[in-house]
Order: sequence, then C-alpha cells, then structure tokens
Amino acid sequence: MLGAVPIEVSLDLPRDDVALGLVLAEGVTASAAGPSLRAAIDECVRQRHAELSPELDARRKACRDILRNGSYKPTGRGKPANEYLLRAAREGTFPSINGLVDSNNLVSLEHMVPISVWDLDLSPSPRFKFTLGAPGESYVFNQAGQELALTDLICGHVLDADHTPNASEAAWVPIVNPIKDCLRTKTTASTTRVAAALYCPLGQVSAEAIESMAAELAGWLSTCGESSATDHAVLLPDQTLSLGHDS
Repeated sequence: MLGAVPIEVSLDLPRDDVALGLVLAEGVTASAAGPSLRAAIDECVRQRHAELSPELDARRKACRDILRNGSYKPTGRGKPANEYLLRAAREGTFPSINGLVDSNNLVSLEHMVPISVWDLDLSPSPRFKFTLGAPGESYVFNQAGQELALTDLICGHVLDADHTPNASEAAWVPIVNPIKDCLRTKTTASTTRVAAALYCPLGQVSAEAIESMAAELAGWLSTCGESSATDHAVLLPDQTLSLGHDS
C-alpha cells in the first residue's frame, strides 16, 4: 500500500516527440538482486551478444536523436546510458550494484531506452520537472567528484528551496538525465523509496509500449522488498501528473 507523499512530475521540452515512463516504488531495499532478477539479467546479457533486431536498433538511434537539442550532441561520452549498458553486456562487464539499480539496467538493456532512478528521500521535494539543462548547468555524478555539463541536455529537475537566495522562490535543481544521474540522489544502502523515468522517443515507441515498459520495471522493483508497493504511468509532452495516490 502506497503511504508516503505522492510525487508530481511535469514534462516541459521544446519538442513533442519525447514521452516518459514513470515509476514510483515504496518499501523497497537496496540489497543485492534476487535469483529471479539475476537470472533475467544473465539471459538478457546473453541475448545482447547478438546484433540488435532492426526494431531495437531503430529505437537505439531514436533515443540518441531525442537528445539532439541546441548545443548538445549525444556522441562519445554523451551517449545515452542504454548504449553504455549494451557495450558492457557485450564486453562481459555488465554492472551489478543493487536490486533497484539492477532492475533499472535490465529494463534499459532489454528495451534499449535510457532510464534514471533516484532516491526520493534524498530529494528536497516531491515536485519534479523534465526540461532542458540551462546554460552552464552541471552536477557531480560520481564519488570522484566528476561533473557532467547539462546545457541543452534533457534533465529531471527537483524543486529545491535550499538552492536559492530567496527561500520564497525555490529553484529547479537538476538531479537526473539519460546519460548519468546526479550523485546527490543516487540510491544508497538506506534507500526505501525510489522514482524512475524511462526516456522514450514517441516516433518509435507508442504510449502503450511505454506503459508496458514502466509496468515491467515496477514489477521488478516490487521484488526488492517484502512490503513494497508501486505505481506507474506515462507522461506525454506538456503534461503534469501525480504518482503515489493510494487507491
């Protein structure tokens, strides 16, 4: 049963061919992947040693194309995260972090879309907006203190009153994107509530398919805790919706 504060998410991009699959999971734990998740990952990694099907390869290319905004170029280290996972699968270096992140990585590798996952209890508010990174915007993405430039990159921002001189005018602070997520809100050993965003090209993936992918991720996340509860939805261009209302 969902019992914490619902989250509100909006999508505000200068294009109408991007949609998000959204997932909320509560009562989860960041322990190691269970046997069923581990087996599914191993099978998907095995399948990715073969060439992608024409449909999946077209989706991979379309996921790059939705990142071509303004000055941002999705090449080199700026490629979407699903392409890193594909390379890791083929090189025998596919990561295993915890059940929450591993669920994310499995669905990303299976469906060839980038996905972000973040700890809701490390987020300063339950309000999120996906828009392009502002000029000069950046954040630290790993323990080594490396920064990722976010200018014109699709980013999920959280409303944060602590990052503005005037507390009455809260700022939107970036925490996730399709490349690398911010260290500030990454899952930890104490994580119990997460949200996830699947970045999907509408020209190549239908809303029904996005809903199915989000449901699949919600299903895997629900295995990461004995008393877990989930919600999921599809967020279309220029929409705002809430997740986590107990029915």
